[in-house]
Amino acid sequence: MQFIWDRTENTKGRLSIFIEGEEWQNQQTESWEAIAANTELEGYEKGSAPVEEVKKITEESVMFEQALAMALNKALKVILESKRLELIDVPKMLEKNVLTKEKTEVVLELSVTPEVTLGQYKGLHAEKAEVKVTEDDIAHELANMQKRAARPQKANKKAELGDTVIIDFTGYIDNKPFDNGHAEGFTLKLGSNTFIDGFEDALVGSKAGETRKIAATFPKNYQVDMLAGKETMFEVKINEVQEEILPEINDAFIEGAGIPDVHTIEDYRAFITKILIDEKTAEADWNYKDALLTAAAENANIDIPDDIVEGEVDQMFKDFQQDLTNRGIRLSEYMQRTKITEEAIREGFRANAGMKVRKHLVMNKIMEVEGIEPDKDEMELQYELIGKDIGYDAEAAKHMYPFENVKNMARGRMVLDFLASEAE
Repeated sequence: MQFIWDRTENTKGRLSIFIEGEEWQNQQTESWEAIAANTELEGYEKGSAPVEEVKKITEESVMFEQALAMALNKALKVILESKRLELIDVPKMLEKNVLTKEKTEVVLELSVTPEVTLGQYKGLHAEKAEVKVTEDDIAHELANMQKRAARPQKANKKAELGDTVIIDFTGYIDNKPFDNGHAEGFTLKLGSNTFIDGFEDALVGSKAGETRKIAATFPKNYQVDMLAGKETMFEVKINEVQEEILPEINDAFIEGAGIPDVHTIEDYRAFITKILIDEKTAEADWNYKDALLTAAAENANIDIPDDIVEGEVDQMFKDFQQDLTNRGIRLSEYMQRTKITEEAIREGFRANAGMKVRKHLVMNKIMEVEGIEPDKDEMELQYELIGKDIGYDAEAAKHMYPFENVKNMARGRMVLDFLASEAE
């Protein structure tokens, strides 16, 4: 295969592709086989008819079009990767000059990411944070460990934020109970924002045996349409108030945590200090390299169309929604709790989307200019790094992550390492 790429505009260009000889012959054979696999012919099961029989009932032009489509898919993958280009729209066929048994010649118009002119990307300077573990860091980890071990205990007291109450409740709209608005023995931690605004705050100060009436309004974007924006009255009986009892932090508590070779507070201090140093070192290294990439992106000359930035905003918003879903939170619930609109969320992403796109484009350009491409050893290293992050070995990671995704991870890591090696 031969090709000629000519960028005609910032985000458009002409791609001429020439395929002939054995490569084109093999593609025609593959095309006939694909057609046969989807052909129903009398006397044969679907897909089992011999290719020679299928040829008798199929126009050769159908095979050529199929072969061309398959060849272009393969060619585009190779060409886009070699030129470090990314499509932002579907390719458009401009010319189909030749389509015969001997060869094919076509011209496509590609809409691609904008042209990048690198500025300074070597000899850059960035500050690298000092790595140290403080007493406050260790105290924070101990406090988190203590909170995780806390157990609720029945308390003869007024409920406070952070306490748990066991309640029965019924919700009314227009003085009538509404569907799924009743529960008995419901466990609710005050301050968890599990219920609609005002509900949990209204239970602060309540005691076991008490009944309260709580007026509240469902948010307009509530996920149940029949309740959205409706005013409601809840009748709530408090059956029990529970407070969390924190265990005392001592050697016995540490021993009970079951951490291998960690039996005392001093053992834990050494254990957690090493973990925190490793984490902070990795974070400092990442921030340092990202600062170098940001500087390289700022130095580059790129005219990024607004629609590409908006596309990145869309992707960031989708990722955000997926993250909420993974944590069991609906977007509508999140917006209700935080009192923030979808447009405000998008605007927050928009502030960073432009630089995110710039850094991605500059990273690709540096790969192209410096010939950065992972070899077998670099790929093995990337699988080892992934395995370490997810708690598996490299072989397991190979079965869990697509090769192309890992290849792109390796490329990105290598660019960052290159920038660091060339920095002041």
